[in-house]
Amino acid sequence: MQNWFKLGDYNGICDSCGRKYKASTMQMRWDGLFVCPEDYEVRHPQLSLRVHADKQSVAISRPEPETDTFVAVCYIWDSAPYADMATAGCAVTGNTTQSYASLLALQSGI
Repeated sequence: MQNWFKLGDYNGICDSCGRKYKASTMQMRWDGLFVCPEDYEVRHPQLSLRVHADKQSVAISRPEPETDTFVAVCYIWDSAPYADMATAGCAVTGNTTQSYASLLALQSGI
């Protein structure tokens, strides 16, 4: 838009699109921006709704334990008497119910 003189009016820049307009044609939008007629919009009614907060509480609450409890787990291949698979604390001597190949297949399937 070209500059032109209008007595008592001044040029303004639209906060939304950045184009120059006469201040008399611009309006303050609901979000506080000074905008041209093309960018003017009314506040959406959904923004004015008041929603009641829900009571979000647990019926039975328990305090969190102060220390963590760890449980040792021994898988079937951990208790095997084979050197590559045995885990300390789980290995049992003489436990040869499974073959090495079948235990290796179980171990790699995890």
